[in-house]
Amino acid sequence: MNSIFFENIRISIESIKSHKVRTILTILIISFGIMALVGILTSIDVIKFNLNQQFAMMGSNTFTIRNRTLMVHIGNQRSKPKYFRPITYDEAQEFKKRYDFPSFVSAYIATQKEG
Repeated sequence: MNSIFFENIRISIESIKSHKVRTILTILIISFGIMALVGILTSIDVIKFNLNQQFAMMGSNTFTIRNRTLMVHIGNQRSKPKYFRPITYDEAQEFKKRYDFPSFVSAYIATQKEG
């Protein structure tokens, strides 16, 4: 069993020595393929990261928490918005700290009545 293994190794080494150009070209092609694959995967990750950052800066992942109901008008029916207790600054900061998503998070206090 060992003699067959060593015989195969000897034949392989002789083949590599006798076909140096083919061996070098094969190594270069394999190296180039691996390099291209790593480059493509890296560039895809960079593009994904940059797109997520740009969309986050544009506000695509923006939402607002308010202390009143959303006003939807259907036909001529109008109703007053229902107001809930005010959100404190500490509650907003706690939410900001717990919000674990790659984004820009901000909190502000409205000084005038909105809407």
